[in-house]
This record gives sequence, C-alpha cells and structure tokens, in this order.
Amino acid sequence: MRWLMELGVALVVTVVVRQVALATRFVARPHHLVTAHDKPIALLGGAAVCVSWLLLLGLPWEAGGSGWRVGCAVAITAVGMWDDKRPLTPYQKLALQFVISGVYLVATAGVHAGTVLEWLVLVFVMNAVNVLDIMDGLLLTSTLLGAVGLGLVPGWLGPGTAAEIGTFVVALVALWCFNCPPARIFSGDAGSLLCGFLLTAWWLELGRGEPLRAAAGLGVLAVPLFEVSLVIAARRSRGLTLLVATPDNFSLRLQDRLGWTRWEVLGATAAAGGLLALAPWVAEHAARGWFAGYAVAAVVLFGVLWWRVWKIPPVLADERAARAADGAE
Repeated sequence: MRWLMELGVALVVTVVVRQVALATRFVARPHHLVTAHDKPIALLGGAAVCVSWLLLLGLPWEAGGSGWRVGCAVAITAVGMWDDKRPLTPYQKLALQFVISGVYLVATAGVHAGTVLEWLVLVFVMNAVNVLDIMDGLLLTSTLLGAVGLGLVPGWLGPGTAAEIGTFVVALVALWCFNCPPARIFSGDAGSLLCGFLLTAWWLELGRGEPLRAAAGLGVLAVPLFEVSLVIAARRSRGLTLLVATPDNFSLRLQDRLGWTRWEVLGATAAAGGLLALAPWVAEHAARGWFAGYAVAAVVLFGVLWWRVWKIPPVLADERAARAADGAE
C-alpha cells in the first residue's frame, strides 16, 4: 500500500509537470536521428523525477537521505534544465558537472588518494548515461535496472541510501509510464544527468574501500558503459570528435538496420541489463567461487553482445537522407 501511495504521488507530479512543459513550450523539437517523433514533446521529465523524489523522501515513513547528495542532485538537474532550454556549449556543461561533482565528493568523502579518479569517473558515467537518452524509455529502463540492482543490497549502503534508492525507483516508474513508447514526455538532459549522477554516487559509496563490492557494482552501470564504449569506438574509427551526435547508439542500429521496434529494444536491454545488474546481489549471497563464475559469464556476455552490435553498421547521414528522399516520393 505504501508503494502504491508513493507511486500515486509521483504520477500526479509527472502529469502536472508535463502540462506545465506543454503550456510553457518547454518541449523537444523533432530530431533527425530520432524518426519516431514528428511533433514537439514535453521536455521536463527530469524535473518531474526530481520533484517526485524530493517529495517522497520527505514523507514521514522515509528515512531521508544524504543532504549533500540530494542537494547536488538538484543542482545537476538544474544544469540539465538550463541546457534543455538554452543549450550550453559542451565545455560549459562539462565544467558545471565537474564543479558539482567535486563539491559532492569533497563534502561527503573528503580529499583522499582516490578523489581525482572518483571525480573523473563520476563525470564520465554521467555523460555515458546521457548518451543513452536517444530512444523512448531506454534511459529510464537502464536506470531502473541499475537502481534496483543497488537496492537489492541495502546492507552494502550507508544510512538513508536505501530510502533514496527506493523513492527514486518509484519516481522513475511514474515517469516511465509516460516515457515508454510512444513517449509523451522526455527526460531531457535534466533527467539523464540526474540519473547518471545518482547511480554513480551510489556505486561509489557502495564500493569505496571495498574492491569486491566496487567490481560487482559495475554491473548496475553495464548498459551505459556498453553504450558509451560503442559510441566512442565508432566515432573514433571515423575520425570524429566525441562531441558530435552520430547514429552509432545500439538502439538506433537495431532499429534502423535490423528493423527492431522500440519495445523489442527495451525488452532486450531489460533482459541483458537485468542479468548484469544482479551482480551486487550475487556477490553478497553466493560463495566466492559461484560469484567468480557469474563474473566471467557476465564479462563474456558483455563482450559478445558488444561485438555483435559493433558488426551492425549504423545508418549514416547520406543513407538516412536517401531513405528520407525515397519515402517522400
């Protein structure tokens, strides 16, 4: 009953925020890489998740959360909203991400030997998650897999973190109901940066000083790491800068080249990503030998899937234009 009540609150917030976005023309225009939408779509999904999450964390039966993490999550959401409304340059956005991430890490863990590495990882994964936001429901499905994977090991997390994760999952489910194909509201950079920041911050907390936990926790980040490694390799192979949008994402390859539907892409992502996101739970409950076997199988699965998708050529600009011309005739 508690979860239904919280989901009801989050659904109401999402509906209200969507109407505000449409009324204020805070919308995403059709993009040449995303052919599924030919009209403006509300673009305040990230704000809806953030507001829902904050409201749910404040409920009497919840244990609250880390003040610094919550505050920095709100700040990174604001940066994303700013970029959604009035696009920042890539370097301006990156600078703001570094500032907010640095404040969070120093405030919560102090300065130590691994601070710089954690700082770089936090910003990198935030942007990896951002790369995922190219198809209806994909960002939220991937984030839900990671958040649930972390939520299965509350004993590995600090006080209040379980409440943060549980309420965030509820807020994500509410937005997913409107973001699944065909999407009626987009997460935008506000949503992708928020999801990337929180997933990575929770993973860093889980693994700090615990190598096994850190390694197992990588499973919750498997989908964004799969996506960003694929996109980086593809762009570099063609001599392109990493800052240029290209149709190299795995979801676009599967749809454009193999004819998969968006629901088929989401189903495959949920199946493979869900198996990998179970890594923390397996590490906590299974004997070391069994976990080692699971880890080897997970790495092999990741590698095989990566290679299979890599061999699917993306539909590049010239071919995309030709297809559009053929369709117009």
